[in-house]
Amino acid sequence: MKTFLNFIWIVLSWLCAPVVHSQSQLSKIVVATHIEPPLVYQLVDGSFHGSNVEVARLLAESLSVEVEFVYCPFARCLYQTQTGQADIMIGINRTKQREQFFDYLPQPYSSLITPVKFYLNKNRPAEISRYEDLVNKKIGVLRGAVYFQPFDNDPRLAKVPVVDHEQLIALLRAGRIDTFLARDLSIRQRINQVEYSELLDVAEFSFEKRQDLFIAISKKSPLKDYQVQLASTLSQLKQQGIVEKIMEKYCLQTTVAQQTKLNAGINLGLSKSR
Repeated sequence: MKTFLNFIWIVLSWLCAPVVHSQSQLSKIVVATHIEPPLVYQLVDGSFHGSNVEVARLLAESLSVEVEFVYCPFARCLYQTQTGQADIMIGINRTKQREQFFDYLPQPYSSLITPVKFYLNKNRPAEISRYEDLVNKKIGVLRGAVYFQPFDNDPRLAKVPVVDHEQLIALLRAGRIDTFLARDLSIRQRINQVEYSELLDVAEFSFEKRQDLFIAISKKSPLKDYQVQLASTLSQLKQQGIVEKIMEKYCLQTTVAQQTKLNAGINLGLSKSR
């Protein structure tokens, strides 16, 4: 009888014990990394640098884990993070579609106002002085990227998706597309100055884009259990001015006029580049 009562007591103790949810153990954070100077660039020795890289290192440091940067074209980075092959992407746009696969930290680590230019082949000039001129043009875009509305969802536009900026330049050089759009800093890092001057021209039409640099965590990664800690760390880094110093280091600080627009939440839009 005594043995039976002891058994009942053990069972009841087990059933009534509080449930403890433990975080998954992390040894390192794998960052899916696409090249987008000055947010991310890669030296000849293979090392990664840029504002995204420094923010990723600080977040990993806050969790006392190592960080590994894995290069991939942008669309591949999205896929690897969606499937849990990578834990995180740094400095990407937040969209409803991506929220199916990613958990975002509540605030971007920074926000920029970025002029997006349409590039032309000087040897095959095309007239693009307004948005409507894009109709009936072959337009190179990065696979998986989002740009601006109505461009992203305009069924009238013939878009040619490729994996990286080098392919965009090559297709324009070969006359297989009429134009492509990109940030100027991204293009100048991928082509020497002589060829830039001899090959490329910039269309009169351009777009001024607000770029919120969000941090996206794979829903299939154990890192998702650390969102609260990461969000707190990011908030402290911003409050202490550390993120601002990183942005200044890579010449990504905003002007007073640009910051006024960002603070006011003003919608940016179409503009002239000349």
